[in-house]
Amino acid sequence: MTLFIRASTLLFITFCGAFLSAETSRVCDIAARNASQQTDVPLNVLLAISRVETGRGRGEEVESWPWTVNVSGKGYWFENRNAALLFSLTQIDSNVRSFDVGCFQINFLWHGGAFSSMDEMIDPRKNALYAARFLKRLYAEFNNWELAAGAYHSRNEKFATPYKQRFRRVYAQLDDAPRSGEVVSGRSASTGLGSLISSSYGARQTLGSLVLLPESSSSLISFE
Repeated sequence: MTLFIRASTLLFITFCGAFLSAETSRVCDIAARNASQQTDVPLNVLLAISRVETGRGRGEEVESWPWTVNVSGKGYWFENRNAALLFSLTQIDSNVRSFDVGCFQINFLWHGGAFSSMDEMIDPRKNALYAARFLKRLYAEFNNWELAAGAYHSRNEKFATPYKQRFRRVYAQLDDAPRSGEVVSGRSASTGLGSLISSSYGARQTLGSLVLLPESSSSLISFE
């Protein structure tokens, strides 16, 4: 009887853990949907970028994970928000400034000033909304969502090209995704927002990427 109770308890804990994990995996998607509604950035563009940035495998599917931190190209997936927040604050206490957080891997060094706190920066909805507004500005420049996705990652084509390839593959796997030709041009979002960040690029002023040129914030999904 005791053995049966232990087995039942273990099964229940395993089930609850799997359920909570599945629920957490939807957090970024919900945040992306909210950001899409507020900015008119196509939902599947946001879903694809979130998966490229924080995706991890669940069977044959790739899911985004909100409690992800990337330091020097190494990704850390945490079970809950508090653990990810504590790890991020520890980086700051250790004088580490360049690291990426949240559903869309926003870099603290270059974009932390746009948030009132690390807790706000790692918040899925605010993280997603910031990323969507950034993408919206990039789309206004490129008139092409795939090119905007590449620039979101890096202005350096060495890093942007494999990122765009991965973005294209992940995007194509999403349910109800328009054909690639449709997402490339897409419907332009309004461009009333002020520039989020600017950088010199060639002879003109353009929006900077989420990391400083020529470095690249490593996404957590391999490009192999």
